[in-house]
Amino acid sequence: MLNTPASPSPTLNPDGTISAVVLSVSPPDAPFRLLRLWLPPGAAESPVCGRFWMARCAEDTLSARAQDWSIYLRRPLLAAGVPETMARPQEADPVPNEAGAGERIDLLLGPAADPGADWLAARPPGSTVNLLGPFGRPFALPPNSRTLLVLTLPAYAPLWLPAVHDMLDRGGRVTLVTPPPAAAESLRARLPLAVELRAARDAADWSQHLAETVRWADHLCASLPASHYQPLADDVRRTRFRVDPGFAHIYLEANLACGFGACLACAVPLPDGGMTRACLHGPIFPLERVTV
Repeated sequence: MLNTPASPSPTLNPDGTISAVVLSVSPPDAPFRLLRLWLPPGAAESPVCGRFWMARCAEDTLSARAQDWSIYLRRPLLAAGVPETMARPQEADPVPNEAGAGERIDLLLGPAADPGADWLAARPPGSTVNLLGPFGRPFALPPNSRTLLVLTLPAYAPLWLPAVHDMLDRGGRVTLVTPPPAAAESLRARLPLAVELRAARDAADWSQHLAETVRWADHLCASLPASHYQPLADDVRRTRFRVDPGFAHIYLEANLACGFGACLACAVPLPDGGMTRACLHGPIFPLERVTV
């Protein structure tokens, strides 16, 4: 039964948080760590690309949420797929479901060395995780785009899966470029078959792939180290003469500590000397906004 202690249902709590049910965690040898959660109906607002939830790294009970603060900070879990309505039984899931029971979504865990993310990764199927959110500015592809170029490290490739599926659903073309070849092979099995996957062997090979693909792309999405974004903007200008507003969007890694912009831990410097907050105006930004 859905409401027995052995198989809890996801709930919207009176304190505004969400109790999500853990369905599965990616195996340790995966190129990235995904936490698959069962959310209550309406908890995953569309579009989800660029959205994140703040997960409490402690037992999800009313007494613990009220009294236990000797814990890690909440950790951001970024949307890494398109929410799916749980409308029929799934044998692989540890809990039954029924029409209208909620939505299943994959969320990206942080690096393996982080104790909070490791605590979340160790949650057994059927347990619950307390969430706040969603936060962040949602990103959606322009309606007229038909070709998408994704430049990404393998660990962050899932962040763009909602946009990838959107492009493929409209009959468009997607090319993903990532280093190195070994990581690209493990990534292949987790991408839609229609995605063209290119693996860059070294910096020169990366530049060659970029020069070949950025010419025809209607839109570019990138999740790379922050130091790579200014060179990326320069490469786009060399090939396309300028970075058109809205042509490229990037994931900018920041300390997403509260989700509300109150703590200023996620402050991002802008080229004009100002600052912005990634949890409110990101973490996906137009490339031209954060580069010179």
